[in-house]
Amino acid sequence: SLIEKGSPYLAVFEGLFDALTWEQLNFKRSDLLILNSTANLNKAFEVMKNYKVIISALGNDSAGGLARRKIESVFEGKVAILEFQSRDLNEAYQQGKEIRLYCL
Repeated sequence: SLIEKGSPYLAVFEGLFDALTWEQLNFKRSDLLILNSTANLNKAFEVMKNYKVIISALGNDSAGGLARRKIESVFEGKVAILEFQSRDLNEAYQQGKEIRLYCL
């Protein structure tokens, strides 16, 4: 699902609750892409190619890590990573853990 706000930035999430958490954190005004499953990643590349910066906010499980690495390799030089030490963004937020955004 793509939520467009007219931004050159696209934040990519596996699920809806992570996207809602991103909106609550108000890190960066961006369009939102919710994959609903990392299995949808290859289809999402068509959407991603239209953005100046891709913000990867995928989970820290093996599927999320693999998807993040694919995004980094396809869009080298245009990727920012949302880093957190929990299963996913929503869990990190609920547990009060540090959440950082950094560019590669």
